[in-house]
Amino acid sequence: PINTPSLRNGRTPYEEALRAGSPEIAEYLAARGAVRIELDPSETFALACIAGRRDEVRSRLADDPGRLDRIGRQGLIELLHRAVQAESIDGVLLLLELGADINGMIPGTGYDRAVLHNAAGFGDLAWVERLIALGADPALRDLAFQSAPVGWAFHNQQRNIVRCLLAFASIFDAV
Repeated sequence: PINTPSLRNGRTPYEEALRAGSPEIAEYLAARGAVRIELDPSETFALACIAGRRDEVRSRLADDPGRLDRIGRQGLIELLHRAVQAESIDGVLLLLELGADINGMIPGTGYDRAVLHNAAGFGDLAWVERLIALGADPALRDLAFQSAPVGWAFHNQQRNIVRCLLAFASIFDAV
């Protein structure tokens, strides 16, 4: 089971740990029999972005100037979500510099909401405040449910975040 690829995305737990920026977990799994794999160059670039390793990212972009074009708008939105999930402020800042849209959403995917919706729903007040300071729109409605971030916070019973976000929207307009 430790080397069984997920039915959802075809990746093993070891690969998922690496992609999540958790090499300690990957090593833990390897010590228990997980097969070590090398990530492809596009994924190692993504991890450098998520971690906010500016020098590495700039060097790799200098070596391959078309890389950002191939990643595209949607790819940058995905990386931004992953940076917020990894709680990497350096990664978020770097991705914004590279052109990621802090309010970006991708219809029909797991990214059909902005990063602020996720931060509000998962109860991370510090991230909610950071994202708003960086330009996240607290009144933006997600694509699937047409709810503002306060609706996500309310649904997940994140009272402190609801209080914070109510300053930006009427409760009747937000949920």
